[in-house]
Amino acid sequence: MTAGLVALSAAVLSTVAPSVFLVCSGSGGGGSEQHCPPDDWLGEYTLQLEARGDRPTYRHSTAASGRTPEMWYTPDRGWYVGAVDRLGERKAAMLSRDIAAMTPDAVTQPWLAGSWTGGNRTAAAVPGLRCLGAAEGRVAMETEAAAARAIVAAGAGTVYFAPVESDSPRFDDVRAGWVGAYRRARIPQALMRQEDPRPSGGPGSAGSEDTFRSVNQRNVYESSRPSAGGKTRALWYAGDAWFLGYRENIGQLRGVFHARSAARLPEQIGAAAWQMASRKGRGKAPGADWVAAQDLQFFSGEGGKQALSRYKAQMELRRPHSAERGRRASGGGGRRARARPAADAG
Repeated sequence: MTAGLVALSAAVLSTVAPSVFLVCSGSGGGGSEQHCPPDDWLGEYTLQLEARGDRPTYRHSTAASGRTPEMWYTPDRGWYVGAVDRLGERKAAMLSRDIAAMTPDAVTQPWLAGSWTGGNRTAAAVPGLRCLGAAEGRVAMETEAAAARAIVAAGAGTVYFAPVESDSPRFDDVRAGWVGAYRRARIPQALMRQEDPRPSGGPGSAGSEDTFRSVNQRNVYESSRPSAGGKTRALWYAGDAWFLGYRENIGQLRGVFHARSAARLPEQIGAAAWQMASRKGRGKAPGADWVAAQDLQFFSGEGGKQALSRYKAQMELRRPHSAERGRRASGGGGRRARARPAADAG
């Protein structure tokens, strides 16, 4: 038995719920969605036959990102939700400082969860994050799941990756190559069983010739403009973040850009969240070798078209200067090189 745990007494067993549900309201839109924990931390937690700090412990039914989530109590801090290998520690994904609550579904103090802003992780209160008893929790979870599916299904068919302002700093060739429109990806109906199915109803639903591709309950998007190497650029959700990379890596925790956010749609993510892999970070999971993406973010609708148009206009204004520098670098100076006389060519 893990240190600090004792067998749960029969008296306690008879008074606590056999399971609780961790749900995050507004999981389909903005607001608290930006700080909601990843989907695999939410859901049902079942009662364990062990107690800590005279309170019961609960364990998630599935592993989250390779680690099983658990709820436990610490007398001087309150209720924690974290990986089972962190049980009893003061490091966790979520915390409520309600030291009086006998069970997590009785918590009345706000739940705090990790929030990523500009690449830095801080604890922030999440008003929509709640722990509920079995009956109420199951209904709430199903309601939130249905709302999230509806949001994803109704998402824009095209999103635009562009600078927030037209006078944003000039981007290098790597950043510039990723600016543009990304459309919902489709896959043949025959492959649907290998992917998350789209919600029924509307374009691309079951029975159509093809359907929208979805991974981890989020849309997948692709650019129609290939990279210099002929690869297709794509946008997807994995783990606890959105990734912008290549089609061959869809579903993986790797890309050229990433933003830690549980947002259902990419256009719900602010510019401060997006980071880009530095030369050292390319091909690696997000970490210290990732840098701010210089005010790039995804837009939808007319706002997206306008942001992309502003960017293209700025690039057109700068193009003559780039061409002039190129001629100087090649020895042509600022003027067009004159043709050599035929007599000198030999």
